[in-house]
Amino acid sequence: KFTREITTENFDFEKLEVVAKRALKLSKQIKLQESIDLSNYFLGSLYFHQNEFKKSLKHFTTLYENRYDNRLIYAVLGGFMTCFMYYDKGDYKKSRMTSSSLMHFINNSKIELLNEYKRAFQVEMALRMHENTRAIELDKGVDYKIYPPFWFVFVPQLTSIKVLMKLSSRRSKHLVEQKMSDLLVFARESHNVNLEIHILILKGLYLWNINKK
Repeated sequence: KFTREITTENFDFEKLEVVAKRALKLSKQIKLQESIDLSNYFLGSLYFHQNEFKKSLKHFTTLYENRYDNRLIYAVLGGFMTCFMYYDKGDYKKSRMTSSSLMHFINNSKIELLNEYKRAFQVEMALRMHENTRAIELDKGVDYKIYPPFWFVFVPQLTSIKVLMKLSSRRSKHLVEQKMSDLLVFARESHNVNLEIHILILKGLYLWNINKK
């Protein structure tokens, strides 16, 4: 029922917040951990898209701080977003500390899927730090399709496109356009409005940079 309500509320943030808070409360009462994780992740994403970063960070840090109790994917996503948000608000020390702890946690999990996801995160982090040469180097061999692109905030497939946008070869331009087109089809077929918005923003930036040159 929670998932059905979330997908039919159509970005009415107030209604979505009510539904997600109710889901979190009920999940805690019946001690259903996966539903608790999903509710925290959804609320963190919801507040993030409303620029309510303090509220958003609270839910993402909760996911990471409870990483030994949560489903691993939610703990890792919470850690990723905690790193990004600390960095974006200028708290570089906390971002680095969380990143270091997160890398250690993923390495100890010995789960190859998460290790590949970690590599995509490292590329994204390098891009956000404007370390483009390092990002391009880290990008080599990363499997960005390790998880399907249905998450609300960090989507590795978009990171792959961002790296290609930093290159200037004819082939990279063709790949940018092809990947954007393929991902846009997926977003529309899966009714993933959030992903579609992110792709269109990237596409606008890409075309703006091309025309500027």
